[in-house]
Amino acid sequence: GEFEMAVLEIVKAEEQRKVESMNNPDAKLVRPMLAKTKGPLGELEQQATEAVKKLTDEEKQRLRNIQKFLDENRPMQQNEKSVVGVVETIVVGIVRAPILFFQIFARVKNLLESEPLDDADAEILRQNQSQEKMNKRGRPS
Repeated sequence: GEFEMAVLEIVKAEEQRKVESMNNPDAKLVRPMLAKTKGPLGELEQQATEAVKKLTDEEKQRLRNIQKFLDENRPMQQNEKSVVGVVETIVVGIVRAPILFFQIFARVKNLLESEPLDDADAEILRQNQSQEKMNKRGRPS
């Protein structure tokens, strides 16, 4: 009865997809949802793809909401003296310390590899610094 009809419809759609695949030499495979004549498998694939896309979008939104909540309610900002605030402060310091040391090391290395200023550039720098000092002295506090 109905089951045989459904199977027959699937078989016909797959045969049509096979013919379409043979007529299009550029395509190695024609997905059921991209076939000219969508059968039950094509409809099912399209619904599954839409469901996965919707779920992915919802999970991304949920992650953004959690991140926003955590950014707004960090323990070390709410109550720095609490146990959780102290633990977060320590952990953040431990995590950020290597990054800071690496940045300092890279800057020192960059400065050591730099060339000294020639006399003309050094004179321009001295003039700019003396001009800045005079501007600071001349301003009313």
